[in-house]
Amino acid sequence: MNLQFEQPRPISKNEALLALSSDCVDVVATTLVRIALWEPDWPWAEDIFLKSLGDKRKEVRSAALTSLGHLARLHRTLHVSLVLPAITELLIDPDCAGVAQDALNDIRMFVRD
Repeated sequence: MNLQFEQPRPISKNEALLALSSDCVDVVATTLVRIALWEPDWPWAEDIFLKSLGDKRKEVRSAALTSLGHLARLHRTLHVSLVLPAITELLIDPDCAGVAQDALNDIRMFVRD
């Protein structure tokens, strides 16, 4: 097996919204990360990620959590009063509790109230 890192490419809002409606979990999860890394409109991105935390697919929830951590690191701001309770709810989700804790750690490290 030959694993190779691929840098996520920038994505437009329109392209992202179309991709997020995909039934393919990999497309949706990758799109969330692309938004986190490249979208300058962090409130728009944050809203997308918060909505994605409620997805039935664990891969999408995990990607949304990771993306919130990236958003915190890159923009150093979030609507903490919205984001922290949403992430905290997922600490009891066995499929993504560890990723939720990582996101909380990133927020604590990079976002100042």
